[in-house]
Amino acid sequence: MKMSKSKILNFAIIISVIGLMFFVIANDFSSITRLLKNIRLSYVVLIVLLSILYHILVGVSLTRLARVTNPKYSYVKGIHNAFIAAFFHGITPGSSGGQVAQAIIFNKQGVNSGSAASILWLEFIIHQAALIIVGFVFLFTKFGVLQSLNSTMQTLVILGFIANLLVLVFLFLIVQSHRFNRWFLFSGLYILKQLRIIKSVEKNQKRISDFVEQFDQAQAMFINNLDEVAKVTFVYILKISLFYFIPYLVIRSFGVTFISVTFIDIMALSAFLGMLKVFAPLPGGAGGTEVLFIILFSLVTNQIVATSTMILWRFVSFYMIMLIGFIFYITYKTKLR
Repeated sequence: MKMSKSKILNFAIIISVIGLMFFVIANDFSSITRLLKNIRLSYVVLIVLLSILYHILVGVSLTRLARVTNPKYSYVKGIHNAFIAAFFHGITPGSSGGQVAQAIIFNKQGVNSGSAASILWLEFIIHQAALIIVGFVFLFTKFGVLQSLNSTMQTLVILGFIANLLVLVFLFLIVQSHRFNRWFLFSGLYILKQLRIIKSVEKNQKRISDFVEQFDQAQAMFINNLDEVAKVTFVYILKISLFYFIPYLVIRSFGVTFISVTFIDIMALSAFLGMLKVFAPLPGGAGGTEVLFIILFSLVTNQIVATSTMILWRFVSFYMIMLIGFIFYITYKTKLR
């Protein structure tokens, strides 16, 4: 598994975006620095542990699913897989490289290609379903927080939620509806080519056909292991909820207290940010995620606190995890030589 030129370029884009963000916040740099210096270390430790726990839970879930076909697959291997995937998710647009890396790692760990593909499709479906469940809960229970956003942001949040939902609907239709499958293969792809969304109809027809075959295997795993899938789904709902809780801890680490805003309100803003990230196409959502975070969280605190929160949250939950994933990746490459 080599680092391609495109991945190196994407990594460079992320570094450039970081530099741009520091340039943007230059006017408030002294105030932000002063706030970061007074941070409560006990909170930082908790924030770091929760960020790492998020990916450990991914590794545990991958292990549970892998053991359906490979009973001896270890939790250590699953956790390695999760962190390496986090690194490749972060350096590729739309997190597209993570699953490719996971499939290769699975294969190196003794999981055959067919089983690896089935596990990854099932994991993706579970993650997508958990994302929608948690997102719907916050949209439904915290609609007032959504209404506090301007009309454009409200529309984008709802569109982001719908986009995530449509992904699941599309996956269901492409494998369950023979009529839709044929229409998409022989008409839908041609429409996408005319819109210049795809370049080759034939290559995508092959990819869709392979996907349907792999999805059928994943569906068989789902039907025969409903109890395991239910447990993994619960874990994914838990890990997403924990991830949405982290920004609240970051704000509290600065000693900021709220009167009318609760930690559930902060989690709702985090959930809305997750929906908005659909519209951040750069690797790891770099740039867009940071800007959107500041816009959203400036609603419940001032811009200095919102920017400081973004810096610490983004560093711990994304860049630190990418670094850990990169170390795992280099270590794994060295062992395989």
